[in-house]
Amino acid sequence: MSIIREEIKYIGLDVKLNFGLSSNDSFLGFQQEIDNLTQVVSNDLINPPIDVEVRKIKYPSYTPTDLSFQFTSDGINYATSFINAGFTQEELESSSPLILNSFFIVNLYNSYNVYNQIKICTNYITKVINSQTSQNTPQYSVSKSSVDNNQWFNLYIPKSYIDNELERLKLSGITNGLITGYTSFNFFNAKSGDLTLFYNTQNSGSTTPLRMYFQTIINLKTRTWKFESVNTIIAKQLSSSAAYVNRNNDTFTTFDDLKQNYPQGTKFNAATGGYD
Repeated sequence: MSIIREEIKYIGLDVKLNFGLSSNDSFLGFQQEIDNLTQVVSNDLINPPIDVEVRKIKYPSYTPTDLSFQFTSDGINYATSFINAGFTQEELESSSPLILNSFFIVNLYNSYNVYNQIKICTNYITKVINSQTSQNTPQYSVSKSSVDNNQWFNLYIPKSYIDNELERLKLSGITNGLITGYTSFNFFNAKSGDLTLFYNTQNSGSTTPLRMYFQTIINLKTRTWKFESVNTIIAKQLSSSAAYVNRNNDTFTTFDDLKQNYPQGTKFNAATGGYD
């Protein structure tokens, strides 16, 4: 690869440098080069994004659900605390970026069979610190009346999926508009860069993938949803030594999101190349 080096003489005035985004010289303008670059990146994606029309499915004002997450640092002792997830009390009390950049991932599927399931929608819960109990306790009230963390009670399901399911129910003679979904919870830890997986304690005795899911009832007519016949849900961390956890963590790569460190001075020093 050839590298073109140019020397620019400093004459006491600001110098504007214009260069293209691509690695070759062409007669394209800046916007055309940007369009070409984004098109190449889009074509390289395995699953290119598809903009679909969605419908908001709300949690009803009745039947609140207490949802809590139990973490473990040693695979033996579990607690509903972010301390067990590897955060310090100081990081939690000061709202460190390490906890603020962590988030829950809520995936809704049409089946718990991992070989033929269809993902209906994904929701990201970024408000992990709440004031319902204490800042270091991942415990949430899922209800329409809860204003402390309203990210928990809205699902956004594609309209095409709703229409197909309503047609399927109609052909089957089912008029109540109810379908069963299966929800999984994951937690991305920005401090460790790992993905934490949870299983349903009520299905802990199951030897099938159902153990990892929380059955969810969706009313397509009233556009509401709720967890199936449960007022208290405990999501327990799956041991980090499990091969299933390792496979999920291998599906993404973490990196440090660095930012530019701008000079503090305001006057350029030609002798040192810095700012005074």
